Amino acid sequence: MGAEKWGKNLDYFSQAIERDVNAKRHHARRQLVGSLDELVSAEVTTAEARAKNRLQEETLQLTRSINREISRAIFAAKSECVNARDRQIAALLEEVAVKLKAFTRSPEYVAYTIKRITEVRPLADFAIVSLAPDDMHMAEKITAATGLLAEEGGDYIGGFVLFTENRMIRADYTFKTRLNEIGHGHDAPWNR
Repeated sequence: MGAEKWGKNLDYFSQAIERDVNAKRHHARRQLVGSLDELVSAEVTTAEARAKNRLQEETLQLTRSINREISRAIFAAKSECVNARDRQIAALLEEVAVKLKAFTRSPEYVAYTIKRITEVRPLADFAIVSLAPDDMHMAEKITAATGLLAEEGGDYIGGFVLFTENRMIRADYTFKTRLNEIGHGHDAPWNR
């Protein structure tokens, strides 16, 4: 599911929540006004003042109660939307991770990696390329194409980390890091 569809779903949910809240608010107000009219017209004597005070207190209590219910409904609806959004983001990120893993098994991946290393090479005169264990099969090609030593690094899903010889400068171009940046800290399967 793409980000555009996710955005439309979120807009749809937000509009549905707004309509539901407005309908409940309108219905509650109609009930409240109807109750007020009945009570006021029934009282015509001295008891009218006492009844009016009691009615105002009850109205205030009812209004507070209605507002609490509306707030609970809004909170529940927003929580549901946030949870749905988080599930969609996690599913999307998981799908992207699967596609990235498939890309790392393609012939284009070696050329892509060499091109990216060449682009960031100016960071240091001498550097070491750290590859995921699954990517070590292309270490010789990387060394031949870039003149840089390639060594085995962490579980990156794909991509590489470029270190200076003294390991003081580090350029992280791993797919795992990019997915974490895109996911803004969502609990992704590759972080577990």
